[in-house]
Amino acid sequence: MGEDPSGGAYDEPIFDKYNRPHNPMVNAGAIMVSTLLVNEGKTIVDLIEFFRKACGFEPRINMRLFKEESLRNYSNHSLRSFMLARRCYP
Repeated sequence: MGEDPSGGAYDEPIFDKYNRPHNPMVNAGAIMVSTLLVNEGKTIVDLIEFFRKACGFEPRINMRLFKEESLRNYSNHSLRSFMLARRCYP
């Protein structure tokens, strides 16, 4: 996965020639990365610890935003379904 800006909207379904999201900083890429981490037995605690070590500070989760997004998460669910249909997951 690359890390350069895609130039599109954060929730755009942008994939490379192998049907994989190429940017972990947009929704499709973040969904793919989190799925791969879960498949490796990693948890949110592991992810926070990684960011803490990489950044040198404790990342904060905005629970209000998380709850709001969880209620209206239709675009992310559709991105996941789209990726499943295109066999993006290893």
